[in-house]
Amino acid sequence: VELASRALQYGQQVSDPMAKTTPILQRVLARRESADIEAEEPILRFAIERFPSSPTPSAFLALSLLDSGRRDEAGRQFAELAAENFDDLRRHFRLGVLPLLAEICHRLCDRTRAGALYQQLLPLAQLNVPAGLTAYFGAGSRYLGLLADTLD
Repeated sequence: VELASRALQYGQQVSDPMAKTTPILQRVLARRESADIEAEEPILRFAIERFPSSPTPSAFLALSLLDSGRRDEAGRQFAELAAENFDDLRRHFRLGVLPLLAEICHRLCDRTRAGALYQQLLPLAQLNVPAGLTAYFGAGSRYLGLLADTLD
């Protein structure tokens, strides 16, 4: 978290937007692994406003809300992400967010949306799914398993 925070400070000194977003992603992922993603809620809400076409900040926010016990609010966030039954993700090549959505879907026990996500994740089953340019969510098969469990 400390290194990602320092990278963000350096990134704010240049005009390249990726110099800012990559450290934010790394910091959010690090906080999530240390069960402290709630601390990133303000930056996630800012990112949602700053990058309204990106589903990633909204998905991380939904996970943060779930982690903090705010299931209803997380459900509303997830419903917004699922507004087009996730077809918009395929259309805009936003497949890297699918692992986050699979986890949210599983934690919300949303059988209705699990099938659509399963179909989109299926081609990624044998891949290590990227989270942007600098991190990975892990094996696509793990997230397929979560969705299969949700459908069962």
